[in-house]
Amino acid sequence: MRPVLPVLLALLVLAAPAHAQHDIRVLKPIGIDTEGSLTAYPAELPDGSVVFGADDGIHGSELWRSDGTTAGTTLVADLVPGPRGSDPDGMVPVGGRVYFTSNRAIWKTDGTAAGTSEVAKFPTGEPAAKARSAGPLDDDLPNRGLFPLGAGVAYRTYMGERGLPVIVRTTPQGLAPIEGFPRPEPGDHLELKASTGDELLVAHRSGFFRTDGTAAGLRRITTFDGVGIGDVKTVGGYAVVNAGIEQNTALYVIAPGATQATRLAAASPMMRVLGGVLYFAQADGLYRWAPGGSVTKVGDGTPTAPWISSYGGYDIAKAGDTVFWATPDAQSFRRLRTAAGPVPGPAHDPTVITPIGAGRVVFWAKDDRDAPGTGEYLWVADASGVRRLTNTARSPRPLNVTRSGIVFLDYSAAGGELWRTDGTPEGTVLVADINRRPLGSRPTGAARVGARVVFGTWEDGSLWTTDGTEAGTAKLRANGTSGNWLLPWGLFSDGATAYFTGQDDWLYRTDGTADGTRPIRGGIDQSSFSGLGRLGSAFLFSANAELWRTDGSAAGTRSLQAPSAWFAAANDRTMLLTRLYGSARTDGETVTDEPGLRDAVAVPGGFLSARSDGLYTLDADGSSARLASAVQYQQGLLRVGERVIFIAGANWRWHSADLSGRDVTELNLVGGTVQWATTVGDHAYVVTAKDYDVYLYRTDGTNAGTVLLHRYEDVDSDRTPTDFAAFDGAVYFSAFDFEHGYELWRTDGTPQGTGLAADIVPGPGSSEPLDLIGADDFLFFSAYSVEYGEEAWRVRRAAPLVPGNPEPPPVTIAPVLEPERAAAAPPGGYPVKVLRPSVTVQVKRLRTVRGVKRWRVTGQLQGTGCSGRVRVDLGRGDRRLKTVTARVTRCRFNVVLTTRSRSGRWIAVRTVGAQSVRSRSVSVR
Repeated sequence: MRPVLPVLLALLVLAAPAHAQHDIRVLKPIGIDTEGSLTAYPAELPDGSVVFGADDGIHGSELWRSDGTTAGTTLVADLVPGPRGSDPDGMVPVGGRVYFTSNRAIWKTDGTAAGTSEVAKFPTGEPAAKARSAGPLDDDLPNRGLFPLGAGVAYRTYMGERGLPVIVRTTPQGLAPIEGFPRPEPGDHLELKASTGDELLVAHRSGFFRTDGTAAGLRRITTFDGVGIGDVKTVGGYAVVNAGIEQNTALYVIAPGATQATRLAAASPMMRVLGGVLYFAQADGLYRWAPGGSVTKVGDGTPTAPWISSYGGYDIAKAGDTVFWATPDAQSFRRLRTAAGPVPGPAHDPTVITPIGAGRVVFWAKDDRDAPGTGEYLWVADASGVRRLTNTARSPRPLNVTRSGIVFLDYSAAGGELWRTDGTPEGTVLVADINRRPLGSRPTGAARVGARVVFGTWEDGSLWTTDGTEAGTAKLRANGTSGNWLLPWGLFSDGATAYFTGQDDWLYRTDGTADGTRPIRGGIDQSSFSGLGRLGSAFLFSANAELWRTDGSAAGTRSLQAPSAWFAAANDRTMLLTRLYGSARTDGETVTDEPGLRDAVAVPGGFLSARSDGLYTLDADGSSARLASAVQYQQGLLRVGERVIFIAGANWRWHSADLSGRDVTELNLVGGTVQWATTVGDHAYVVTAKDYDVYLYRTDGTNAGTVLLHRYEDVDSDRTPTDFAAFDGAVYFSAFDFEHGYELWRTDGTPQGTGLAADIVPGPGSSEPLDLIGADDFLFFSAYSVEYGEEAWRVRRAAPLVPGNPEPPPVTIAPVLEPERAAAAPPGGYPVKVLRPSVTVQVKRLRTVRGVKRWRVTGQLQGTGCSGRVRVDLGRGDRRLKTVTARVTRCRFNVVLTTRSRSGRWIAVRTVGAQSVRSRSVSVR
């Protein structure tokens, strides 16, 4: 692991409204994992190093290089300066270089910055008519990878609006389509099958072709006219093809320059070229063939045919003079073997077999001693046996050879990073933790239990409890009944007890203490579990497509022998339920169908229920429906103090009624197709969306008591405020605006007292607060921050204001880790950003609202530490009409400008402060 470099010791002041502020901070940094960095698998260079794509958390996804050592793992080139990155991908070794796609272009590299250059840009879209007549390519990226061809590469893409397939190659002048194929038609089959280096082998609707990239060099392989082309391999300039239709298939060889093929053997399910020799499978074993030679069998006469792995690779490799391959055994597993016989050991289903020395290979495989379904480990083997190198089961990944050992992508507390093995357990180590940004424990669900809150974490699959303090935050249970991670799911609470399921499909209960956290009953499918609530002495839930009840004991947990349903309303003796088709009521022992019920609320003496033709009253046992008001009910029935609110009528308007279902009035709220509400105490918080704006209301069910708290302008209807929770005389919730992203908001029930509570990720980035739960002494929520990743947070009561000092202290969080800005990083140190002063600006015209013209101004800033503020000026002619400032976060800024001016305008952006850079101006209309 790398040493921690000095950090910028600056406190981030969280923006908040002028009302008294609470203490908002992370509960306890539980998580230890960091962000993974690898974004593209490595490709090998001739000098024994590899290049790959990685994101260090500073530069975005860029090109990196490693020789298998920490000191030898460095950033090659920052192709797109700033945190966005260039996303290198599709790496292919060609002639001592590696070609790859990045930033809408093809690049090549020798592993150095000076040796990394752009080969050709992808075209940026042409008019359809011009595309068909002149033949330029569209802006589609290669969809089948890069294939070597001469001194460059080729790939398949599609052309024009008709989507015609075409093969494209790189030339010194840029990209050029390969001509000569039969006239393409929509839906044509055109597939690059293989490359000899000098020629491509291409399967087309009308036949099989070889081409050197020129129209004159295109030749048809007449042997395969009208037959299917399968796997193709090249060896020594020869092509070996699996071809045929249905049962008439065979393995064919095409000599260099030939247009006819020669039958080599029966069709093979597997071919692999190792050291200039083709190895292929037949029904009775493994065979080999080299150009100019004959076909010979590998090993004795035992039928030990190689097996194709589910990973998609071939389970065969040659280490020195020894060939290792995987063969099926009597237990339907696959075992590693050599020509001398099976390799002993508990590893089965080996895949990605890779040589690591003479007579030695490493590979991924499962362990006989594990339970079924467990992932693969990394192993080393020679003819004498196998040895496991890793202790954590993972999915197989590519293995690349470097001069310091084999490198591979693996996961640990460092995230998905580059690892190395020399074939020994002690030599299997993390090469470099390229991205050290924390992931956090990633809370998953929460519930209140008395004065405490319980929550799950994804990082280690545990159940945690907290009283709102760091000292009172502790792990309750880590493992399920099977011994594997618990991974709690559900967490439905009746206020004192929470119920949930684990990945072992057991039902659990917890009261927030270790002794009170225990399994109840097995056989409860985790994915189907949903809590409904308490009724008398029982807790009701849906699971396994049925309704269940439990009293917290195994004996008291049983199915009610009725289909699963959703909660509608409950009193102390009856629960009303709705289903996808139909509805029901239950006393906790038996279930009775109750046709027509859409929604309900408990009222004195019984229920008020909503049906398609109006509001009905029900007795306390949920029976005897009586029409109260004939309104066209739609959705959203909620009790708000002494009234109920709901959506009704053809115009989808909010209405209100008294608890008898009468006295129906329409509320003065903006309507729309996206509407919902939630009750907090004696008020409802109603969200509506219309004309690209989102409205937040507070209502007590009367027009006099309905107030618009906030209007979120130009916000998508799927970004509505959520997770409302009461705490300390206020209501907290999660809301989105373009200036702050999704952050924590607070309201005291007035428009003036509604605003941002904490901008945890400053600027337009989002902390995405979730699972807000108000307890006695604290408000619990989960959120993302740059410093901690995704963790549990809390709000504590505000300290009393000191007389004579009416302004409360600002809310702060701890320092954010940032790399030290220096000219160069020490070997193995945290990567350093080289700053180049510049500013980029993008302006998007927004919709005009009541004559007010609006623009969203965004951009990136480099050379100023990627923080601070920028000044955005809106002008006309030589006169500045308006000036606003925007906060810079992670080198980006985002602001909206408005004006009623009708003449020509311009927008200019410059930095604020001493480190000013030249402003950029944009003309707008």
